[in-house]
Amino acid sequence: MVRRLMTLAVGSAAVFLGSCVTNSGSIYISGVLGFDLAMCTVDVAGTPIIRTTYDVAVGGPVVVNFRVENLIQQRNFNVETDVSTVIVNEAEISLADASGAAAPGSAGAFIVDVAGGIVPGSVDGISPGQGAVSVQLIPPVVIAAAAGITMPTTIVATVTLRGRTNGHIKVEGGPYTWVVTLFPAFSSESSSCADPVGCCSAGQNGEGYCLNAAGTTIVGCNHQ
Repeated sequence: MVRRLMTLAVGSAAVFLGSCVTNSGSIYISGVLGFDLAMCTVDVAGTPIIRTTYDVAVGGPVVVNFRVENLIQQRNFNVETDVSTVIVNEAEISLADASGAAAPGSAGAFIVDVAGGIVPGSVDGISPGQGAVSVQLIPPVVIAAAAGITMPTTIVATVTLRGRTNGHIKVEGGPYTWVVTLFPAFSSESSSCADPVGCCSAGQNGEGYCLNAAGTTIVGCNHQ
């Protein structure tokens, strides 16, 4: 049974008409995005980050910003009304350790609501429309289970995004795999801020803050 977790992310509150059709090929995740620290925003056209590291001293959750692309061709150029626009409203997630077993603290797949999940359609049917979708990827209970680690620990997250178009068609993209490396509390490896932009990449902690080796916040980039 897939569980639904309550999160702090703001999910879509719109009510859509039901549909028996699901389009499973129109949206897909193309990478994970970091933050522009000057603006505390995510640039969907920016270069994806190559990894997410996380200091377990923060306590969770780990929040990741996925770049999502949409190949449905636009009918008009009003994102709010065009039937090609996709509103991503949930993510199904499973978490495993490096061996493939369920990550400690995680009992099977679960579903979370997502925030910022508006993905416009393709202008020409060739180049995809792009949007950023913020997902609480690893809940605090999994971080708590890793609180006593003494070596870097790998968590492999498999994500399937779901939503609907403005034309009331269900869509599903994925699965997409992303690796998060958990580091022991206050580890200099996970928290070094020699490169503040890299240190405060998406998922560094739930509020987007950057910690130094002593656990002190030195860069505030609150994206909630």
